[in-house]
Amino acid sequence: MQPAPQLSDYQAAANSIYQPQQQAEATSLAATNATTKATLQSEVPQIQTDYQSAIDKLTQSVTDQTGQINQLYSQRLGGNFSGLQGNAMGDMFARANQQQSIISQTEANKLTAITTAQGNADITYQADLSALTPKYQSLEAQYAQTNYYAAVKAQQAQANSDRTYNLDVYKANV
Repeated sequence: MQPAPQLSDYQAAANSIYQPQQQAEATSLAATNATTKATLQSEVPQIQTDYQSAIDKLTQSVTDQTGQINQLYSQRLGGNFSGLQGNAMGDMFARANQQQSIISQTEANKLTAITTAQGNADITYQADLSALTPKYQSLEAQYAQTNYYAAVKAQQAQANSDRTYNLDVYKANV
């Protein structure tokens, strides 16, 4: 007669099957998270380049417009400065300041979006990683119990078969 099946034997088998899978999945999650964050971080230099380019273009535009305004009023007023020239310069600088604020805010928004996306990637990673332990504990328990009960059932069926055989042999001898 075979020894009775032990649930611990099936639990050990389940552990040997599922623990490497859990570790592999955790490693994959970590790699995905690191790649996502690195990809997002790689966007930062381009944003800074784009911002600096926009500021440089705005500065050049202000310089060009200042020269044009000064030339226009100098030609028309014979070199005398007027209130109209001051108003035109004031309007031009006000628009330039507004555009600079928009450029700066756009850069800040893009950098904030990257930081937020990186934070969300970390949150998702931690949640997915936390979910691995119960997932694999459940799989291990299911494997161990299913196979243990199948072994117990098989052993009981064999014992019943042996009893029936022994009874048949006993009847034949009587």
